[in-house]
Amino acid sequence: MPVNPVTIVVLSKYADFFHGFRDSMTSFAPSVPCIVVRDEFNFDCPEEERWTLVQGRDPFSMAGNCNIGWKAAPSSHDILYCGDDVRFLAPDTAERLRDLAYSDPLIGILSPRISGGVGNPLQYTPDPYNDLTYSKMYLCFPCVYIKRAVIDTIGYLDEQFSQYGWDDVDYSLRTKNAGFRLAVTSRVVVHHGLDGIGANCTFLRSIGREGVNIQDGHNRELFYKKWGHASLE
Repeated sequence: MPVNPVTIVVLSKYADFFHGFRDSMTSFAPSVPCIVVRDEFNFDCPEEERWTLVQGRDPFSMAGNCNIGWKAAPSSHDILYCGDDVRFLAPDTAERLRDLAYSDPLIGILSPRISGGVGNPLQYTPDPYNDLTYSKMYLCFPCVYIKRAVIDTIGYLDEQFSQYGWDDVDYSLRTKNAGFRLAVTSRVVVHHGLDGIGANCTFLRSIGREGVNIQDGHNRELFYKKWGHASLE
């Protein structure tokens, strides 16, 4: 399998969250192109060629905004998909994830180790003695490397999951059903969630814990209506 270039796609709502993401990109991914899907009009991208700013939907759609960003990336590029509440912690984060993803041709989606909040415990504590740990569960999408072959095979996120949650469960299941593997690496770490800046992630700041629970429940119902009891345990 040929190794593709990578474009980072980040969804962003708040200027301060984005500025922190931008700074970690400047330090640890200084040459990787980045598409920013903006949910508000109160900030701009750096005036550098590698940054592309696109406007998200009004009203906000989680899967819809994601698809806008993925579709704006070059069709020959893989996607490193992040939220603006993610921080890179080491040089060559995107390139190292790409190399690890291509070390197994069957990997479709690869997660770094997530320091901070994440729903799949394997993404928080993958096997430290191996480069790759394979997940039978879905992967949460605070930061995931997605090969172009996956997008070419199964398409984009299902836009009925417009609110918080279950878009990643649905996409993980579709990826597995298409014959790809889901994996986590302990060799690359990113941080998810911020301390000392209001609520510690974008969704909590935006809609609060009660809103997150309500939206998650709504999307859970949509998932089981679509799939019945099929799931990634």
